[in-house]
Amino acid sequence: MVQKNNSNSQSLRATVTLPAWLDKLAMKLGRLQGFKTRTQVLHEALLLYVKEAERELFSTAMDEMARDPDIQADVKGITREFADAESDGLSE
Repeated sequence: MVQKNNSNSQSLRATVTLPAWLDKLAMKLGRLQGFKTRTQVLHEALLLYVKEAERELFSTAMDEMARDPDIQADVKGITREFADAESDGLSE
């Protein structure tokens, strides 16, 4: 899970090399979204990348769990247990 830390004391200075076209496009789009500096644009882009990667990893883990026969058996058992409770006291 991404943990956002607003403290500048935890910042890291890094040097990156980008193709000129990518830098130009990123800066153009960043300015349209209100970013004033390259650091702001790169920070936002990296944060979005990390969030998306986490979402994909979580989704993959959930898909694997859904295919797990042991988990499928547990879910079926829980469904049976609650089926009676859901209709308990209800008259048709």
